[in-house]
Amino acid sequence: MNLRHLSAAGVAAVVLLAGSGCGPQGQNQTQGRSQTGTAPSAGAGAGAGGAAPSNSPSSTAAASRGASGGAPAKSAAGNAPPPFFAAVPAVPEVSEAVAAGAVRQQQRVAGRDNGQSTRHGDRSVWIFDDTTLKEPWGFLSNSGAATKDLDAGDGIDLTSNNPVTVDASKAPVELIPRSAAEKAYEQANKVPFGLWSKPVKAMATAGGKATDYALFGHPEYARRDGLVQYLSYFHPDSGERRLIRLTFGPAGT
Repeated sequence: MNLRHLSAAGVAAVVLLAGSGCGPQGQNQTQGRSQTGTAPSAGAGAGAGGAAPSNSPSSTAAASRGASGGAPAKSAAGNAPPPFFAAVPAVPEVSEAVAAGAVRQQQRVAGRDNGQSTRHGDRSVWIFDDTTLKEPWGFLSNSGAATKDLDAGDGIDLTSNNPVTVDASKAPVELIPRSAAEKAYEQANKVPFGLWSKPVKAMATAGGKATDYALFGHPEYARRDGLVQYLSYFHPDSGERRLIRLTFGPAGT
């Protein structure tokens, strides 16, 4: 593969979001929401006079600075600084971006959109959006898979038919059933109903007729303390989910 256009901003965003473990919901939890998602009480939301809550990013960042507004103060434990800072650390430069094989899927899978994953125990769990099947043709609005293959150096074996076990004997099944309204739409319009979003072009490969898309980072496959990251994307021309290995800083695996 010849990677001609690799958007550094797009890749950095994918890697940061994949490694952070939280999106807007996680930020809301940090700013006062409990793990159950309930809103904080009135007393927890602000101090006397409407001051910011003590656990908000702004107040924590202020508390992390010394009286002169200089370097962050040390925590009571000693050397470690407080966990929140006023700015996101700079992303290091990408020194290498190379093709790293494919995600080898269950034999009935013809193609899958999306493809987010996370580590759970001794395996990696993947969740997909629309999934097309072959021999015979079929369509699933969503599906999942799990694997114990945690080394992406030679591609990833992801042949299970569900996100709970590594059973590969049957075709994937739909995780979230389509609603009555979605089924009615399919019947009325003679088209499948899938979870599609507007395309965001992050990269392009040479020789392909269609645009590669659904680029996602997979932090459970990172190496060298995160300086080597693996991303996957959907390649419409082949129906494959392919891998890219990104190296930040000095090249190497």
